[in-house]
Amino acid sequence: MSPNSDDALQRLEPFLGGWSIEAIGPHFPPTDVRGHVTFEWLPGGGFLVERWEVPFPAAPDGLAVIGFHPDRGSYLQHYFDSRGVARVYEMGFADGVWTLSRSELDFSPLDFRQR
Repeated sequence: MSPNSDDALQRLEPFLGGWSIEAIGPHFPPTDVRGHVTFEWLPGGGFLVERWEVPFPAAPDGLAVIGFHPDRGSYLQHYFDSRGVARVYEMGFADGVWTLSRSELDFSPLDFRQR
C-alpha cells in the first residue's frame, strides 16, 4: 500500500534547509568547488522546491519541484536548469538514500538513461 500524498510529502522533511553540494562527474577534473542547494516548501504546501547554484561552468544552476504521484506511488522531480534543459525524474527516498532516475522521454531528448 503506497502512502497518501500528505504522508509521502512529510517524509521529505529531512531535505529542508540549506546544503553544500559538489559536482562530480567522469569528465570533470578534480576540484574543491562547492555549490549550495536549498529545499523549502512551496508556499501553501503540496510540493518541495529545490534550488541550486554551483560555481563551476560545466555544472548548471537550477530549480526542481518535487511532488508525490499517488497513482504511481512514487515521487516525481520536475527539473529545470540554466541551460534551458527540462526533465522529469522518478525519485525515491528510502532508508536514507535518495535516488533519481530518468528512463522515459519527456521535455528533453532522451539520449541516455540517467540514474
